[in-house]
Amino acid sequence: MTALVEAARDYLTAGLSIIALSGKAPNAVVHPRGLHSAMSGVPETTEDDSLLQLAFGAAETTGVGIVLPAGYVVVDVDGEGGAVTLRTILRGLERKRTPLARTGRGLHIWYGDPTLGRHSAKLGEKLDLKGIGGYVVAPPSQHPDGGTYEWINPLVVNGMIVPPIELPEPIGAFLDTLTYWSTVQVPHRVAYDYTLVGKMLIPHPIPANMDGLVKKMRASEAGNRNNLLFWAARTAAEEGFELDVVKETLGAAAVEAGLTPQEAARTIRSGYRA
Repeated sequence: MTALVEAARDYLTAGLSIIALSGKAPNAVVHPRGLHSAMSGVPETTEDDSLLQLAFGAAETTGVGIVLPAGYVVVDVDGEGGAVTLRTILRGLERKRTPLARTGRGLHIWYGDPTLGRHSAKLGEKLDLKGIGGYVVAPPSQHPDGGTYEWINPLVVNGMIVPPIELPEPIGAFLDTLTYWSTVQVPHRVAYDYTLVGKMLIPHPIPANMDGLVKKMRASEAGNRNNLLFWAARTAAEEGFELDVVKETLGAAAVEAGLTPQEAARTIRSGYRA
């Protein structure tokens, strides 16, 4: 049993739902309906183990993703830039032990969500929150840029989830201020800078774009283009881009990568709706 298959089994045993990944996107062969066909349930039979081996032992599977259930969120710290933003938000707070994973150049920090319904959001420069309805790449997945994801403080020990600490109040307060912006229709994604006033973070919308997603799409290889485009369209939808903008921007990149306009349009619609 490979480390990836074993980890997938451990996550399922702990009660988590998982998906097989190709890079950072769902493996479309294993999960034709994306997160809607995620795996769940404790493996108990040899048939269960065979299915795990097929999914996570496949050559095109490079990682395992954990689908975030209600009550859990993950703060995604992207490199030193994200660490600086997080330190600004959490200054003066006591640091406590919570499940923590090392990514390619940053960290995934797990927290408990007392609201049971936090959605993904932009917290600031190089800092994102992954919430209900999303997923995170989990150890021992391979990072597309090289290396592997590793647990610093494991999420699962002896088949049970280690309870994370509650989401720090300053982050929760900042997320609460985003409710207004989520109801505003804008032609491009809204990212945020912020001003710390007492314990409240006041957001200020700043321009953003899909350059990173477009770059990944243009560099995609045959056999994984539809899979990557589905993920990119879903990510763009989660971050607030309108469908017409996604079609125009990602669609052009997908055609450059080798998809037909019809394939690109179908996959973008599917990813956006997911």
